[in-house]
Amino acid sequence: MTSNRNTSNKPGSQSSSPPRQPNAQVAAPTETSALPLLPVGAVFLLVSLGAAGILAWSHFSGLSAPGCGVGSACDKAARSLWSLSGVAYFAALLAGWLVGRGRVDANFKWIVRGGVLISLFLVGSMLATSLWCQYCLAVHAGNLAFWLVVEKSPTIAATNRRLVAITVSAFALGAAALGLAETLTRQSVSEQRAVELAQTTQQIIEKTSAAAANNAVAGDAPAAYSPEGGFTGRYLLGPPNAPIRLVIISDYQCKDCFDIEQQMHALLARRDDISLSAKHYPFCTDCNKYLGQANMHKNACWAARAAEAAGILAGNEGFWKMHRWLFYRGGSFTDAELTAALPALGFDPATFLPTMQSQRTLDLVQADIEEATALGLHFTPMIFINGVELRGFINNPTALSRAVDALAATNPQPGSPDQDQPALAVEKTIGDWRFQPVLSMPDHPPTWPLGPDDAKVKVVVWTDVQFAMSAELDQVIRQQMASHGDIQYTFRTYPMDNACNPYTKVARVSPACWAAAAGEAAGLLGGGEAYWKMHDWLLSHQKELNDAALRAAAPELGLDADALIEMMNSDQVKGILMQQCESASSRIRKGIPTVYVNGKWVARWKIEGKVVLPDILDQARRH
Repeated sequence: MTSNRNTSNKPGSQSSSPPRQPNAQVAAPTETSALPLLPVGAVFLLVSLGAAGILAWSHFSGLSAPGCGVGSACDKAARSLWSLSGVAYFAALLAGWLVGRGRVDANFKWIVRGGVLISLFLVGSMLATSLWCQYCLAVHAGNLAFWLVVEKSPTIAATNRRLVAITVSAFALGAAALGLAETLTRQSVSEQRAVELAQTTQQIIEKTSAAAANNAVAGDAPAAYSPEGGFTGRYLLGPPNAPIRLVIISDYQCKDCFDIEQQMHALLARRDDISLSAKHYPFCTDCNKYLGQANMHKNACWAARAAEAAGILAGNEGFWKMHRWLFYRGGSFTDAELTAALPALGFDPATFLPTMQSQRTLDLVQADIEEATALGLHFTPMIFINGVELRGFINNPTALSRAVDALAATNPQPGSPDQDQPALAVEKTIGDWRFQPVLSMPDHPPTWPLGPDDAKVKVVVWTDVQFAMSAELDQVIRQQMASHGDIQYTFRTYPMDNACNPYTKVARVSPACWAAAAGEAAGLLGGGEAYWKMHDWLLSHQKELNDAALRAAAPELGLDADALIEMMNSDQVKGILMQQCESASSRIRKGIPTVYVNGKWVARWKIEGKVVLPDILDQARRH
C-alpha cells in the first residue's frame, strides 16, 4: 500500500510540519478567542445590573425610580423581590464572567440559560398584562444579549471549580447583603407604621370618649365632615348603633383593600359590637374625574356599579353578596363571566345588567367619590373607626384588630353614625405631612437659598419655571416669607424636557431647558441676588422665554447679556443641570411641583383649589 505521508527520519528528508521543540509552549486558541467577548459580555451584564439596581434603590427608598410614577409598572416591579434577586444574580454572573475571562464551563452556561427562561417568562407576563416597565425591559434585554455572548464563548471541558465557587459565593454574599437591607428597611417601615397606628388609635379612643360625653376633643377642633344621616355607607353589616363603627373606602381591584376586607370580616366573626359599611373610590377614569390620566384599575368603575346594582335589586343582603364576589375576583370580570355568575348570586341577568349600566349606579358611585375627595383620600383603602382615620395598617395583618381591641377595652357606648365626624381634606393633608419620614435634601452646589440659614421652617421645591402652577406656588411661599421671618426657601430646577433632563420621558419643543439654564447662569455670574432676580423674571415672563426678551431684560437684572447667553450655553451650566436633575430624580414624588417642608414630603400643597401649604408651614413651626 502506498501513502503520500512522508515518515522518513533520514537526513534531508522533508516533513509537512517543522519538528516540535522539546520545551515549547502550546498556544491556547480558546483563551485568545474568548478575550474579545469578555468586555462585550461585561457590558451587557452591567446594563442588567444597573437597571436592576435602580429598581432595588426604588424598593428600599420607597421613592419612584426616574421616569416612573406611583402605581406604574416599574413602581410595581420595584416593590417585588425580583428587583433584589436580579441585583444578586447579575452581580454573581459578572464576577464569574470576569474571573473566567470569558471562558466558561457547562455549569455556568446552564445557569445563564435558566436565567434566560426566567426573563422570557417575565417578558411574557408583561405582554399579557400590558404593564411595560422600562427598567425591567433593560434587565431582560441585557440578560438575553449576555446569553447570546455566552453561547458563543469557548466552553471548558472540565468543571472549573474556581469559577463555580466565585459565582456561587458572589450570589450568596449579594443575596445576604440585600436580605439584611430588606430586613432593616422593613423594620424601619414597620416602626414608622407602628407609631402611626398607636397615635391614631389613641385619637380614636379620645374622640369616641369625647363624643360619648358630647364634648369637643381638647385642643383646636378642625373642621369636620357631617353628612346627612351620619358618616356611614348605604349598606351595613352589624348593629346600626354599634360601639365600634367601621367605614372603609375602597376599590375592588386594590390588593390592600382585599387584605383589609379579610381582616374586617374576621373581626365581625368574633365580635358582635362592630358595624361595617363600605364606600367606593375606583382608581378608574371611567367614573373618577380626579385621577387625570392614571387609569390604574380599568374595571374598578364597573365593579363598583355592579355592587350598587346588587344593592338596588336585593338590598343589604344582595350588596354584600356581590361585594364579596367582586373582592374574591379582584374586581375583574368580563361581560360573559358576570352574566354566567349572576344566577348563582341570586340575580336575573336580564334585570341586573340594565340596572348596573343605568345612570343611577353611576351617580351613587360618583357620590362616594366626591365624599372621599372631600375627606382628602389619595389612596385606598381608607379606614375610619368611629369617624377617625386609621393609619399604619398597610402590610400589618394585626393592625386593624389591635386598634379595635384597644378601643373595645375602653368599653365604648353604642352610638350612631351621627356622632362620627371625620376631618376634612385640609386636616388630613396636614396629618399626611406630619407622618412622613424626614429625608435628607441633596446638597449639590450651586444653590442659593432665600432666607436665614437657621430658619425653623425650610422649604425645598423642585419644579419647572415655565408652568403656571410653579408661579402660583412661588407666590404662596413668598407671601408666607413676607409675613413670617422663620422660613428658608430653596428652589431647584427640574425642566420637563428630556433634551436636558434624561430623567423625564417628556419630549417637547419648549423653553424648559432654556429657562433652567438662564437661572443657573445668572447665579454663576452674579450670585444669589442675580439668581433670584432671574428667578422672578422667569416666573413673571412665562410667555416670553426667549433670547430676545432676556437680552432686553439683562441690564435690569444687573447682568451682561452676551456673558449671560454664553454662560447659558456653556458645558458648566449643562453639567449643573444634569446634576440637579439627577439629584431631583430621587426626590420627585407624583410629578411636579414637588414640595418638601423640613425634609418631609408634602403630598398635596393645594386641594381642589384650596391652598393648604400655609397650614403645613404653620404646623412645621409649631413642632
